[in-house]
Amino acid sequence: MPRRGGIVGAKKTVSASAASGIWDLYTQQQERGQDTWTGNPVVVTYIAVAGGGGGNGGQPSIFGSGGNGGQHLSGTENVLKGQNYNTQIGAGGNSGGFGAASSAGGDSVAFGLTSTGGSGKASNAETAGTGASGSGRAGVSSSITGTSVGRGGGGGLANSDTSGLDGGGAGGATGDTVGKAGQTNKGGGGGGGFNTLSGGSGGSGVVIFRYLTASGTITIGAGLTGSTAVDGSHTVATITAGSGNVSWS
Repeated sequence: MPRRGGIVGAKKTVSASAASGIWDLYTQQQERGQDTWTGNPVVVTYIAVAGGGGGNGGQPSIFGSGGNGGQHLSGTENVLKGQNYNTQIGAGGNSGGFGAASSAGGDSVAFGLTSTGGSGKASNAETAGTGASGSGRAGVSSSITGTSVGRGGGGGLANSDTSGLDGGGAGGATGDTVGKAGQTNKGGGGGGGFNTLSGGSGGSGVVIFRYLTASGTITIGAGLTGSTAVDGSHTVATITAGSGNVSWS
């Protein structure tokens, strides 16, 4: 509580819900020294990867196309303790069957920013999916978990791109039936189907937070599926499904 000219009273807990602007510099200095001052932000590095688009089905004279990879956003946020931050994970897009178009992946959200889902493909496109980097099938690599991982790769064109790349599904080839699905929580596009076979579905997206363990503790709210792991002096929180709020204390 604020000091009042020599009056000694019980110490009150400084909280984010307390009235702002009434705490003097001496009190703030004490609270900061004890790491109990709620004005100290938690510095959080994050990535938000949207769901990948589905691959479409092939036709007798047209190879099925790969879906586009989900957008990859990254940044750093000064997070206030006790405040809720909406988080959403985009689902992968549906694949297309024989001669059918595929659908786009769902958007992912972190700290008010929206990562856009990868688009599906028309039934006669005959193109590989575009990766999150905007050129070719390649996605974007990040070491936010402590290990470099590529995410948001485009799905492969049937009979051509027959290997996966950065989470994107491989296109179907002779003897290889349908297009492969994009990888779960990597936001890759689904591969295109060969001949009259269906494409693969897009991979779901992911949101990952990284912050100094000593600076705060994350709470993953209802509606979200996620987990935490320790990487040296940092905590890595990986949100894999759902929509809801996260907060730090």
